[in-house]
Amino acid sequence: MTEDKKDVKMPPLESLPFEGSVDDIRVRRIESETIPGGQVAVIYFNSIGGRGTPEVCEWSGQEPGKMDEYETQLLSLIQENFPDYPVVIAAVPPHAGRFFAFGNPLGQQFEVNPWELGTLNVSDMSVNKADSGMPRLIGCPLDLEVLVAETRLWLDADTLEDYANTPRDPSKIQANMNKPNKISEILKAE
Repeated sequence: MTEDKKDVKMPPLESLPFEGSVDDIRVRRIESETIPGGQVAVIYFNSIGGRGTPEVCEWSGQEPGKMDEYETQLLSLIQENFPDYPVVIAAVPPHAGRFFAFGNPLGQQFEVNPWELGTLNVSDMSVNKADSGMPRLIGCPLDLEVLVAETRLWLDADTLEDYANTPRDPSKIQANMNKPNKISEILKAE
């Protein structure tokens, strides 16, 4: 006899503190055979503080030159994995990363919606492409703030070139969760 799923209680998960910030934003053009003027790649170098592991989650805890190394690898991954998207946004703390896009290579009807394309596997610098049959996790709260900022720029730009040339200020994008375990506390109280 199997238990009804609604009767099975999962233990609540505990979230770690979250102090998200952007250390650097780099906008690059990638040559493309299908996109006039090339793709626009926007790389957000994000840090997640407050966890006591700056060597894992923060760019300040990385070796000098690590961002430049990541940028080179990310541009190659974008070109290889997402060549038909006019805009690809990479949100990358040192330990993880997500790729998003504007512009659907299948048609213009979805041009204003950001698409989650996949995650970055930092152990071998590969891409885990999103499964279109699964719900898409945006990522951490900082990924959401990055998408909000880029969506505003995308909506305001008249052209792809305008969008690419719009100045971005990393100090304006933050995501700090004041109390990370609100849901688990409610579930524990039951």
